[in-house]
Amino acid sequence: MMITAIDPGTVTGFATGTEKKIFDFGLGLPSFFARQTIIEKPEHYLHGPVPANSLAMLFLKVGELSFAAAPNPVYHVLPKQWKGQTPKEIHNQRTLKKAATQFENWGNVEYELNKIPITKRHNIIDAIGLLLFALQEKDLEKYRYKSVY
Repeated sequence: MMITAIDPGTVTGFATGTEKKIFDFGLGLPSFFARQTIIEKPEHYLHGPVPANSLAMLFLKVGELSFAAAPNPVYHVLPKQWKGQTPKEIHNQRTLKKAATQFENWGNVEYELNKIPITKRHNIIDAIGLLLFALQEKDLEKYRYKSVY
């Protein structure tokens, strides 16, 4: 099963792959969408640090990405559903460690990943973590986005 995973944000990260190989990753929009796409859905925290207008723009981006991936299945997951409450630095280290053992082409991916500015690299690492989550999730269907149209 090939999946495109997207971590939307001011800088969007994506990764497309299967259980054994990452085929494409980067910043911005994917060059193609796989037959299934999983997107991290923003969550509003009442007293959170993110301004409401920034959050609204993020929700719009998730909608645009979902539309771009259609008509193939699109899944939306909240950060806490796929990575829990683990601090970003720790979660990124775990993602890189797991990716190194799961993807047979990890050496090439890691080499290219290190060319990305360090201040933006976490966006791709989150997308890779989301891809790993989607590949191991037994019931991905429960996260399926159902259009209101």
